[in-house]
Amino acid sequence: MDLEPRTLTWAALVVAVDGSIGEQERQFLERLARHMGVGAAELGAAIATALDRGPAVGLPTDPEQRLALLEVMILAATADGVLVEEERRLLEAVARRIDVPARLLALSTQELLDEVRGRRRKDRLHPSGDV
Repeated sequence: MDLEPRTLTWAALVVAVDGSIGEQERQFLERLARHMGVGAAELGAAIATALDRGPAVGLPTDPEQRLALLEVMILAATADGVLVEEERRLLEAVARRIDVPARLLALSTQELLDEVRGRRRKDRLHPSGDV
């Protein structure tokens, strides 16, 4: 399924909600933009909108697109292995608006955080990539 263009802006919003975008978060946004076929100018506009708390961005109306949006937002928020309170609150607000149970959101988010942290631990223990 192709992602709606506003998915990139929502991903940028969740990582910028704490006032900054870290390196891993920026890298995630760049990969997402490439996946979506979005150029540097559009990515820059999404990031600027997010950092400036720009105009409100609507949520998709299609149920599948709504779930895809939330999934991308969770991936973005956990890209650095840390979920700050502001990111969690924004994810919860979006989940509520699209009728995703809080428990499901919490489980999905924790699972991704564990995966990111596990990869980092593995990279530190085996910097060459050999296991």
